[in-house]
Amino acid sequence: MKALLEGKKVDADALAMAAIEDEGVLGALLDEISPQSRNSKRRYNSFKVLKRLGETAPARLYPRWNYLEALLRSSNEPSRYIAVSLLPLLAGIDRENRWAGILKDYLALTRAPNLPLAGHAVIGCGILAKMKPEYQGEITACLLSLGNARVPVERRALLKAYAVESLGTYFSEAREKKIIISFVRSQLKSKSPKGRKAAELFLKKNARRR
Repeated sequence: MKALLEGKKVDADALAMAAIEDEGVLGALLDEISPQSRNSKRRYNSFKVLKRLGETAPARLYPRWNYLEALLRSSNEPSRYIAVSLLPLLAGIDRENRWAGILKDYLALTRAPNLPLAGHAVIGCGILAKMKPEYQGEITACLLSLGNARVPVERRALLKAYAVESLGTYFSEAREKKIIISFVRSQLKSKSPKGRKAAELFLKKNARRR
């Protein structure tokens, strides 16, 4: 298993299917994203496989919620941003309403000093809002207020670029369309090239939904 995860190209679909059928494979993948894991290639490739698993068979990953939540609350940044990306994929089947217990902490991560972690959290917000519409109001307010985040200006601009992408994930179902459009238009003058491009693509795609 370790040899497969150390390869240059990993067949995420095949390994995700193997994880569905084999508890040992799933366990090995989860071990590789733990704070104790020191092999960055295996950790990244395991993340790719687990993300694919979360997208295609979230019910297989949901019983491991406690493990993923523990990673989210750990002090290990690589493990945290993996958990930040995986947990929103489980929102659509969250029959035990586990998200209610971590929502505020998750939204707080959009202001994290660590930019990759904050960026993953911002992107995850869009997936979460689509999967759990009851959280859309709180999530939208969080994303639209990123301009007030206490982070350097250049980071703030990049986070707002991620926010545009995130808002686009659930815009068709959002109630606050006018406010969202106003925010996106303001990003046409962003200091971040990524922000300007994201705003242009958003407005082009959603021109008929305003």
